[in-house]
Amino acid sequence: MDWESVFDVDYSKNKDFLLSISLLMLVLGVIFQQYWLLALTVLLISYIILNKWYDNVVAKKLKLQNKRQTIRLFPDEEEAMFIVFRNQSFFPYINGRLRFQMPAKIDSPYKDKTSGQLADFELPFSIKGNSNPVVQLPFIANQRGVAKLTNISFVFPHLFNFGKVNLQYKPYLNTEIIIYPRLLPVAGAPLIDQVIYGSHRTRISPFEDVQTIIGTRAYQQSDPFHRINWNASMKTTQLQSNVFEPVIDHSITFIVNLHTSHHQRREGLLHMERLLSYTAFLCHYALEKGFSYELFINARKPGSVPFVHTLAGDGKKHYMHCLEMIARIHSLPMTVPFGEMLYHVGQGRERRNTLIIIGELTEKSHRVIRGWHHFGSVLQLKLFDDGASIQPLERGKTAVATETTNDNESVSLYK
Repeated sequence: MDWESVFDVDYSKNKDFLLSISLLMLVLGVIFQQYWLLALTVLLISYIILNKWYDNVVAKKLKLQNKRQTIRLFPDEEEAMFIVFRNQSFFPYINGRLRFQMPAKIDSPYKDKTSGQLADFELPFSIKGNSNPVVQLPFIANQRGVAKLTNISFVFPHLFNFGKVNLQYKPYLNTEIIIYPRLLPVAGAPLIDQVIYGSHRTRISPFEDVQTIIGTRAYQQSDPFHRINWNASMKTTQLQSNVFEPVIDHSITFIVNLHTSHHQRREGLLHMERLLSYTAFLCHYALEKGFSYELFINARKPGSVPFVHTLAGDGKKHYMHCLEMIARIHSLPMTVPFGEMLYHVGQGRERRNTLIIIGELTEKSHRVIRGWHHFGSVLQLKLFDDGASIQPLERGKTAVATETTNDNESVSLYK
């Protein structure tokens, strides 16, 4: 059964009292042969049975459509959630109140009160007999994260007494609201457009794939000797040079450090949200440019890879996957030491591409990055009071933060 009926103590006491009175009237009616007492006892027992039957039926006949649905939106966007009920009984549920909880990052006209990170929602709701009503819940997303409906209950007056029926929904509701991070613009983003040798085909590039010949052309004095195609030269009786496939690498690796040296919780939260918003903007920039990119974030997660990582990809589908992954990072995550994650990032990496460091750099981080000269261009996102900017990483600069934790331990977002 999806719903569980919960009654208050007074309701149970009243039922016990009526049952005791009916038994007493039955005994007195039999002893004194008072038929009016017996008739009144029959009516009272019938009323008790009717109440008991209603209590058992009321929860079984009410269904809630629990289809899996996901609502995706950005902060400050408005949307509506639809909750479909099905009343299989001819009994109506009149003047009821539908109650549930969601994270405080959701705003709605039906928001009642907020306690910590959760908010209570309540709206008037009535159901006719044998009907399929739909509850429309308009809401506005406030900030990044994932929101789900929990502690759903439906409270309405009892049909045969002055009490109230409290139906509590027990299954997990398969409705999820994913709020993507805000896209905060980053100055200097064109620095990402670096020309590096790679495997992506292009029309014009200073690099060529010498393993792929796409044709020949007339030999020029500036051509090196090894470019001469002797077979083509013999056929045309003129020297011919090979034309190789022009290639370039436009892949990016974003490496995000959520750990911060801020001691105040509020400052640390704002710092983390800024980093994730700038990261989302850079992912969008890479999408518009058609670049391939992968993402490393040192938010701890279970599994063989202890941090958040998406494989390299491009296109809108990959972009939406990265946004959802960022949205699912907890607002107070445990973090992997940044130097430890950088070490894993560098292991087995042979392809040269553009690396962008987002977040504070530690002393260990600088030591690891100093060995990355052969990987490609390394850039850093620097934060300012009024924004952020992409700049070349100063490899010899002193670290701005120090991790004092053991490399094998989880660390809090705050020191």
